[in-house]
Amino acid sequence: MGNTSNNAIPPLQSWQLAAKRLLAAAYSPRYLLATNCATAGSLFVLADCAAQRIETLAGGSSAIRAHDWRRSGRLGLIGLIGAVPAHYWYLTLDRRLPGRTPGTMLAKILLDQAVFGVCFNLAFFTALPLMEGRSWRDSLYYCRDKFPTALAVEACVWPAAQAVNFYWLPTRLRLFFVTGLAAVWDVFLSWYSHRSPPVEE
Repeated sequence: MGNTSNNAIPPLQSWQLAAKRLLAAAYSPRYLLATNCATAGSLFVLADCAAQRIETLAGGSSAIRAHDWRRSGRLGLIGLIGAVPAHYWYLTLDRRLPGRTPGTMLAKILLDQAVFGVCFNLAFFTALPLMEGRSWRDSLYYCRDKFPTALAVEACVWPAAQAVNFYWLPTRLRLFFVTGLAAVWDVFLSWYSHRSPPVEE
């Protein structure tokens, strides 16, 4: 009887244990896709919130303008849907190119930039105007205008980040690492994608 109270788990330790179990379940193979989608979608929304605030301050206004939640929702949806191909992309890369030799890492980085980076940016800058109600023609013109600059900036940022990702992290944490860094990148994407959107005359 007296030993029962001594063996009780302290409240803080019990909370930490529950958190560890939750994280272990979230990043298990069974729930990893759902976790990646929820994480990416949430970070896109947060990034757009930051981008809208930056746009307000950059415009010289100290007053907080009404937040465009539809815009944040559209970007969140893109992040959520985009996490699905990204999830399977990293699984495929690690399956086809196992190991951490310099040659393997270089191949993964080049493939990530040349295949996934190009495809994601094309899809992003085409889908966003369509979700805003524009025509296919306007969307293609918008993508043609925005895509080259976004891809060039991405090529200056992501190869180094992916080198860290591919060398140190296990497969199940690849997308978590990427979406964490993407929280900053998404601020740029949100700001750039809504900066003077071109319209074909």
